[in-house]
Amino acid sequence: VASVSLLTWDILVAFGDEVELIWTKQWSIAKVCYAIGRYLPWIAQLGLLWETTGLVYTPSQCRKWITMQAVVLQLLVSSVDIILMIRVYALYDRNHTLLCILSTIYAAVIGTLCYALSAILPQMVVDSHCASIAMPAANYFYWYMNQLPSLSFETILFALTIYKFVQSRRQGWHRSPILHQFVRDGTWAFALIFAAMLAITLTYALMHSPLTGVCFP
Repeated sequence: VASVSLLTWDILVAFGDEVELIWTKQWSIAKVCYAIGRYLPWIAQLGLLWETTGLVYTPSQCRKWITMQAVVLQLLVSSVDIILMIRVYALYDRNHTLLCILSTIYAAVIGTLCYALSAILPQMVVDSHCASIAMPAANYFYWYMNQLPSLSFETILFALTIYKFVQSRRQGWHRSPILHQFVRDGTWAFALIFAAMLAITLTYALMHSPLTGVCFP
């Protein structure tokens, strides 16, 4: 309830600026990613309120619910990744070769994630309220397969951003506000996504109780 209230308040406060700066502009990939990153968490949090009703669900229903959560989580991460890719593309003077390489790598990452999740989700142990409480030890290989490619791709984007920042400083562009904003936002995105994925991995590896799924998604 607290998270829904906070997100609702934030959306209402910033809606005027959104209309002026975003919604009156033409649709683009960046605009779609912004809409997903901005409103999908709010919609997902509204859906998560059903978990507070105390209703009891079957294992089949819980697997569908957890699958939906995993899809929403990946959509959010993907929207951030695509925006970061666009920024890297701009930083490197719209280098089409770099964009094709990054897009190919990311497509492979998404394919790996889908395969890993298809192996993990059916085996997750949940309680009657759809809270994930454990995962069979045999599935940890697929779990790491799910986490490591995404973290590796985030690291690549972060490294490319930092490299361009260092290179630009040597060329006398260290005072550029846009460059500093790109580095700042890229650092925050990398740190937050890395911390979230690390927390999810550690809870499943170290905890075997109803607290196991506290970080998922």
